[in-house]
Amino acid sequence: MHCLLIPSLSILGAGALSTYLGNELIHYMILFLAIPISALALVSGTLNHKTWRVLTFGVSGLSLLMGAVLFGDAIAGETGELFLTIFGSVLVIYAHILNQQICREIDCLCHDEQSTSAR
Repeated sequence: MHCLLIPSLSILGAGALSTYLGNELIHYMILFLAIPISALALVSGTLNHKTWRVLTFGVSGLSLLMGAVLFGDAIAGETGELFLTIFGSVLVIYAHILNQQICREIDCLCHDEQSTSAR
């Protein structure tokens, strides 16, 4: 559950916080953390589960998030940037949900092994 909850809350919380503070730095900080962590998780999930769907959705979502931060306001305006951010976030969240579903379908123990090794 933490695999879905932490990224979802991070993405949604960063959006709410940046709107409240009106500061783009929050977007850059979240991307700075999200991209390497997500890249590692997406690649390891793809290698473990032998499916490209999760990687496709995750990379698409991260790409939209990067595009929104780097070019969104200049190309699509403030509303377009908001749409790109929300849609990218939804794709990243969906990638996590899809990963969880695949784990259940193939009776994957990779998350159980991680939680027991962390103890």
